[in-house]
Amino acid sequence: MLKRKKNSEKTGSGRNRWGRKGSPEHQEEVERQAEILRESGNYNQINKEYLINTPEGIRRYRLVDLAGLSHGVLSRIIEVGVADEDGNPPKYTQEAIDDVEKATGIRALFIAYKSRKKK
Repeated sequence: MLKRKKNSEKTGSGRNRWGRKGSPEHQEEVERQAEILRESGNYNQINKEYLINTPEGIRRYRLVDLAGLSHGVLSRIIEVGVADEDGNPPKYTQEAIDDVEKATGIRALFIAYKSRKKK
C-alpha cells in the first residue's frame, strides 16, 4: 500500500525538494525582485513562473521565475537561484538561460539568493 505524504512534508525529489516554485528562500527572493520590477514603473505586467516556448533548446519550454512585460511585449527575464562559489548559476540554470535567450533574444538576468561553498 502506498503511503501518502502529509501536506506539511516537502514534495518533489532531486535538486529541488520544494517543487517547481522553489524553497522558501527562493520564493522570497523572487517576490523581492518582482517588487523591484513593480517599483521601477517600466513594466505594466509582471508574471511569475512565465512559460517560454524554446523549440530549439534542450527542452521544449522553460518556466522563468519572473518576466516583465511592457504593453504585452516581453522585455525583462529574471532567473533566481543558488550560485557557485564564483557567483555563476548551476549548469541546469545556465542551460535554461541559454534556451530562453535563443528563443526570445533576451538574456535572462541571474540573481543569486545564496552561494554554495566549495566542498
